[in-house]
Amino acid sequence: MLPSEDLKLGYWTVARWRCIDVNSAQAYFLDADQTPPGLSKKEGSKYSRTDFYLEQLLDCLKHLPSIVYYVADGFYDKSKIINGLVENEKHLITKLRTDANLKYLNHKPRKDRQKGASRKYNGKVKFDDLSKWDLIGSDEKYPHLAIYTQKLFAVSFDRTLRVVLLLNTKTNKYVLLACTDAELDARLVVKYYQLRFQIEFIFRDAKQFMGLDNCQARDENKLDYHRTGDPVQCLPECR
Repeated sequence: MLPSEDLKLGYWTVARWRCIDVNSAQAYFLDADQTPPGLSKKEGSKYSRTDFYLEQLLDCLKHLPSIVYYVADGFYDKSKIINGLVENEKHLITKLRTDANLKYLNHKPRKDRQKGASRKYNGKVKFDDLSKWDLIGSDEKYPHLAIYTQKLFAVSFDRTLRVVLLLNTKTNKYVLLACTDAELDARLVVKYYQLRFQIEFIFRDAKQFMGLDNCQARDENKLDYHRTGDPVQCLPECR
C-alpha cells in the first residue's frame, strides 16, 4: 500500500510516497520529490500538479510490482490518477466529496417483451436515505462509526466503485471512501485508509529530531539527499 501526500517545508513543497505493511502497521519511506513551482492544482491545466504526481507514482510502480492497492487523500480523487493506476492493473483507495455525484446500479430483472436495452442505473444517490446501502456493522477501532457500503457508478470517473460510507452515529455526519476495485471488502477499504495515517509518524520524527525542514542547501543533489535521507534515518531499523 502506498500513500501519497504533499508536505510543506518552509518555502518548498515535497511530494512524498510511503509503503505500509498492513500486518504490522509499519510505514516505510519510498520516495520524495520537490514539487516544481508554479504548477496549478486544477486538473484541466496543460501540466498541473496532478500530472507531476502521476509521473512520480508511475515511476514507483516498476519497483513495487506486488503492491496492488494505493491510498491517497481526497486531493487525488481525479480521473488522471485513477486511470493511470487502473491502466497498470493497480487500484486506488481515496476519499470522495460528501456531495459526490454517484448513481445506483440497476439490478432489476428484464421485463417480458421489453424493447431496447435495460436501464444501467437506478437513480442518483441521496445521502440522507441509506435504505439501498448494505450495513456491514461498526468499525472495530471506533464503534460509533457505522459502515455502509454499495457498488455505485461515479459519474465524474465514468466507472463503478466500491463506495464506503462511514456514519458517525454521535454527530450524524459521514465520510465517503471509495476503491476502484469494486469487489474489495468494505472493511478492508476502511482499514487501508486508516493505515495511511502511519506515514505521519515518519515525518513527525524527521522534523522534530532530524531537522527535515531546516535545510539551507540550494544544490539539487544536496536537497535530494536531505529530503530522502532524514526520513530513512527515522525508521526503526535505522535507530
